[in-house]
Amino acid sequence: MEIIKQHNSKKPNALPIDRLSYLPDSILCHILSFLPATSNSVATSILSRRWRYLWSYVPNLFFNYENSDTINRVLLLRKLHNISTFSLFDGTKRNYHQIETWITFAGERNVQNIDIYLTVHLDSPRCLFTCKTLIDLTLHRCGVVPDRGSIVFV
Repeated sequence: MEIIKQHNSKKPNALPIDRLSYLPDSILCHILSFLPATSNSVATSILSRRWRYLWSYVPNLFFNYENSDTINRVLLLRKLHNISTFSLFDGTKRNYHQIETWITFAGERNVQNIDIYLTVHLDSPRCLFTCKTLIDLTLHRCGVVPDRGSIVFV
């Protein structure tokens, strides 16, 4: 009975314990990597000073119908050198060279997984097939495999 009284006697105005603040940055980045879009992890930058640039260390990049300026800005402000997953879901007409630049950026950062879903048919950039760290590649409406150049199959 004493335990019940202690539990009920808590102050109604008591603030809940902030357990997230005690987690190391690496754990917070791991948690942010499960958000469905990179824009969601970038949005956490307004929470506090500690969270301001935390999103830039998240190993996964998920771009779901983002505008080109947003994607370019995220890629430029990124701090982490390696990319685990790069996903681009896009339904707008984009410049082929811009998409190729984004994919090349991911390839230069040791990307392991690439998922590209386009609603506009584009030829597959050659850099997709020469990336040595790539483990999983998913292409949808990205054209054909290039007929020239070296292709690395693991």
